[in-house]
Order: sequence, then C-alpha cells, then structure tokens
Amino acid sequence: MIQMLGVIAALVATGYGFAAAGLIGALTGFVAAVGTGSGLAIAFAERGAGVATSGASRAAQRFGGVVAAVACLGGAYHGGWRLGWAWGAGGYAVGVLAALAVARRHRNHRAQFTVTIPVSGPASLQLTPHDASPDDLSLLALCYGSKVRWLLLTEPECIPEIFQELCSEAIDFWSEPGADLIDRMPSARRLRANESGPHAVAGGERFVVTLYRTDCQNLRNKAWVITTIPRPGLAANLPWSFLLVLNAVFLLLKPSERDTLRQALAKWCERAFGEPLPEGRSPTLNALFEVSIESWLHAKTNAAA
Repeated sequence: MIQMLGVIAALVATGYGFAAAGLIGALTGFVAAVGTGSGLAIAFAERGAGVATSGASRAAQRFGGVVAAVACLGGAYHGGWRLGWAWGAGGYAVGVLAALAVARRHRNHRAQFTVTIPVSGPASLQLTPHDASPDDLSLLALCYGSKVRWLLLTEPECIPEIFQELCSEAIDFWSEPGADLIDRMPSARRLRANESGPHAVAGGERFVVTLYRTDCQNLRNKAWVITTIPRPGLAANLPWSFLLVLNAVFLLLKPSERDTLRQALAKWCERAFGEPLPEGRSPTLNALFEVSIESWLHAKTNAAA
C-alpha cells in the first residue's frame, strides 16, 4: 500500500517540481517522494520491501527506514527545489548508514571456534556456544574454507596447493575407518603425529573463527565468517587451522549430517578451486562466501530429496 502511494506521490511531486523549477525541480520532487516512500515501506516492513522476517536484522532495517524517510523528506525541504535532490539523497544515505550501524552492533552471531596451535604439542579448540546447531557448524566450516582460500591468494603457490590437497583428501577418506576425520586422512594423520617443531611462531598461534548468519532478504550472502588471524604466523597453519575446525565439526555431527557436509564440501572444492577466472583476476571474498552457501544449500536439497 505504501509503495503504491509512493508511486503516485512520485508522479505528483515530479510534475509539481517541474512546474516550480524545471528539470532540477522535477528531480527534487522525484527523489523526495521515492526516498520517503521507500523508507516508510521498509519501516512498516511491507511485503516486497526486502525486510528480514525476524531478529536483529529486521529491527535494524526498520529503524533505518524511519531515519531514511524522515531525513530524506527533511533534506529535500531544507534544500528547496534547486538543491533538495542532493539533500534528500544525502538524508536517505544517512538512513542506510544508520541501519548498517545498528545491524553491525547486533550481528546475528551463531558460533565461534577458537583454535590454539602451540609451538609444540597438540592443538586445542574451543567452541561457543556448545549447543550450536549442525547447520551453523557446517556453514562455519565451509565459510572458513572460503576465507582461507581467499587469504592464501597472496601466499606462495605451494601453500594453496597444500590446502587443496588436504580438502580433496578429506573428501576421499571421509567414510574410512578412524577415530576422527584427521585420523582417516594419511597425510593429515602424519602431520598431526609429527613431533618435530616448531609448529607455530614463538608464543603459539591463535585463530578465532566466528560465524554470522542473517535472514535479511536483500543480502546475497546469508552467512559469513569474521576471523582473527595471528600475525606473525606460519602460512602453513592457515590450511591446518581449517582442517582442525573441519575435524571438530565432523566429530559433532551425526552420520547423516556428516554425509551432507561431505557433499557440500565436495561441491565447494569443485567451484572454489575449479572454476576458471578471467586472466589476472582473483575471486572476491564475498563471491567465495556465496559459493559456500550455495554448496551447502545444494547438499541440503539433495539430502532432503
């Protein structure tokens, strides 16, 4: 309803603005009406406005809609017919920034792994919360794989190759006998059993991997990870930290959930490592996160069929 009224108001305001100040007045009328109408539609969470169905994302978007509508209309009025278009657009931008600021403050944090690799001895992992859902755990592993893939683009070629080999080996030996996933992988098992060091820089290395998910309908990436990477640190510990996280997730999943994650990981590997790129270009982090999400959804769909 608000969007329909907004279209009518835009036509009227554009015509009135043209009569008052020519083309620049028409632009001001159009910006004021569309910006205000759009902000109100988001504030009232109208169908088709792309507002999240629930949670902190929904509240942030609706708050931003209110700010955008008021600031756009006030800016257009302040600027008059000559400069109102610029002030109105600026006011709407303030609303968008307000929504992003609130959303950032209340991000939908789902799960976090803290990986500690000492100079010598076994690595340790800590998960919070302890009751994270299987879907969140699986998405965390896949999205962290994308983050590591992206981080290794600037490392010597041998390191990304090791990462790809470890991923492929995990898929190939997924169903073999063993206490955990690493125990089933010949090369990974040897790496874990290797006592010659050092395994990390002096003082050890600590990786923090946090998964965020959103139900915001107008975002392409519904899940992503934010990481804290040790600096300085051994480049080889990036793929190793991923394998440690994957192994921990593997142990927390039921057999059927493991099968779904394996399918998703295989699909992710196929796309993250196999898709050709234009010469001189590298995949963006957002594009890799999207690959993680699409691979997971593909596996979930197959599991439900």
